[in-house]
Amino acid sequence: MLGFLPGKKKYDAATNALLVEHALGSIEFIPENPFAQQLKAAIVQVQRYALHRNVPEQKVYSDFNSYTRFQQLNIIAMAFNEVGIEPVLHGEYWQPVKNPFLPNLDSPSHIRAVAERLARKHGTRIEIGTEPMNIETW
Repeated sequence: MLGFLPGKKKYDAATNALLVEHALGSIEFIPENPFAQQLKAAIVQVQRYALHRNVPEQKVYSDFNSYTRFQQLNIIAMAFNEVGIEPVLHGEYWQPVKNPFLPNLDSPSHIRAVAERLARKHGTRIEIGTEPMNIETW
């Protein structure tokens, strides 16, 4: 029922983006980090599943690098969910965002509302970075 509420998709995408942004602060993205490599493989798997085809890893990497940070964060949330990693903040859950490429999904008002909710509930201020990530440097 909640999936039909106006703005629910935007709220869910904002939740995932902020939870991932918070989690990324504790991950060292270097080639030597096995967790970063596991995450990279999960991103490839999630992207291949979403595209319904077995595209080469390099194509997945270049596509990922071309996405906005908000889109990247939602893809990473899908990958975290795929490998069974829960959000760092207790009592939070990955939200079902099937298509992180929907237009206007990165609504500033929804991001602000979720950030304020997380700050009140967990005492943690989270902001979404401005620069897209480069998966090829992991």
